[in-house]
Amino acid sequence: MLIPSFSILLPSLLLLLLPSVFIILKHIKSPSSKKLPLPPGPSPWPIFGNLLQMGQNAHVSITQFANVYGPLISLKLGAQRLIVASSRAATTAVLRTQDCLLSARYIFQMTPDRALHDQHSLVFSHEYGDQWKNLRSICKVNLFTAKEIESQDTLREKKMKELVEFLESKQGSVVEIKDFVFTSVFKSLTNLIQNQVRKPTNLFPIKLTYI
Repeated sequence: MLIPSFSILLPSLLLLLLPSVFIILKHIKSPSSKKLPLPPGPSPWPIFGNLLQMGQNAHVSITQFANVYGPLISLKLGAQRLIVASSRAATTAVLRTQDCLLSARYIFQMTPDRALHDQHSLVFSHEYGDQWKNLRSICKVNLFTAKEIESQDTLREKKMKELVEFLESKQGSVVEIKDFVFTSVFKSLTNLIQNQVRKPTNLFPIKLTYI
């Protein structure tokens, strides 16, 4: 069997390593003037960022980072920047004081039809704007009114009964309650939305299908 010599394999190895070397040098030699004034945090590795430092329990790692760097820390998960608020004051600033500026949702660039999310989705909309407010008002007026919520009492009682009966059938064995609770809530919401869309008096059947 012929074994390729090192001189033949060297060009192929260089072609494979050059992109990685270029990315590493780009991260190391990036000018400090272009860096944003971010909160403190652990130094990220090239390419991987802080992913290698997170461990299996992310909440434990973030708590340890907060003890070292403070209540507002900056992490980098691969190429994505993540800002974590862990104290009451920092959380209040994010969720109440600056909620309009920080309420946008990150949507991956590779997500199909990413540009259409603002027009047709409330859950996956990545910007807080007029379209999002319009969809929210539709939910408030047509889905989550006191009358509509009361009309679903029978459905909720049925789902809770099914959940309790299922847990009773698993007596003596270990079950993940959170999975079954999530499934029950999801089924209830799905039935609620489908019921609204199928009503002949509904004024927004098309938009509700996208919420």
